Amino acid sequence: MGEPLRGFGMRIAAATLAVVIGVIGSCSAAFAFAPIGLKASLDNCLNVNLSSPQRIEACSQVIHTNVFPPKTQARVITLRGNAYFASGDLESALDDYNRAVSLDAGLQPSVVNRAVTLVRLGKCEQADVDLGAVLASDSHSWRALYGRSLCEAKAGDQAGAQTDLAAANAINPKAAQEFAPVELPRWYQ
Repeated sequence: MGEPLRGFGMRIAAATLAVVIGVIGSCSAAFAFAPIGLKASLDNCLNVNLSSPQRIEACSQVIHTNVFPPKTQARVITLRGNAYFASGDLESALDDYNRAVSLDAGLQPSVVNRAVTLVRLGKCEQADVDLGAVLASDSHSWRALYGRSLCEAKAGDQAGAQTDLAAANAINPKAAQEFAPVELPRWYQ
């Protein structure tokens, strides 16, 4: 599925972390050593090479500090949702994506990942709402197009499924490979 917080998003999270650490470190001696642990936890939360349980724990530590503004917290919650998804705990992933969307409804990766989780759970009617919202704001979201193609196939709309699949593959020729970890429901295979 990929990781939503990369590049610019990661730099924003790191910059926000630096500001928060500076404020906490300068305001209270009680937190004098906390930034070291918080930074390490954030680094581990972002590290896709760690195991899912390690990332879940690290992201949880960052979330429970409650020092980030809602939009940054939504991104960290999305990262934990990704780790839950990778571990196969789809209900916890869905809970995290719902929470992230409630904090920042415009955070497209949370909405797309929630839709993909719903697709994996076989709940295409619910996923279609998110997929439609993403495609309304970004018609080039290959993940949303690919996800919608899965739901169209489930509904028996093979022509629509093929059209969306072709559009997703035109944007990202490796779409099927990158979507493969989703372990599609049997009705699509």
